[in-house]
Amino acid sequence: MSQDIFVDEQKKHFLARLQKQLVVILLVFFGVLMVVNLGVLTVVGTKGQELSGIRSEQESQKIKNDLLRSRYEALKVSSTIEKKAKDDLKMNQKDIRIIDVATAKVSAEK
Repeated sequence: MSQDIFVDEQKKHFLARLQKQLVVILLVFFGVLMVVNLGVLTVVGTKGQELSGIRSEQESQKIKNDLLRSRYEALKVSSTIEKKAKDDLKMNQKDIRIIDVATAKVSAEK
């Protein structure tokens, strides 16, 4: 019986020591996490302005790319129409002569 009490005392002592060690380990772990978090925020926090600038540049570049893409599509459609007019409809390109009425001498006879 006394041996059982002795074993129970050893178990209690062991569990209490283990509990204290776990508490210390967890406190150290959370302390390290806080230090790492503070370090990351210090490094990245100073880059916030730079990141905002990069994001705005990306947005403006997306808009420019969309405009260029739409112009390209319009030119592609225009060239398709021109090809169809030449090949299918047998239309040819001709020079346009513009007559400026103000400078042209026009003689009309009655």
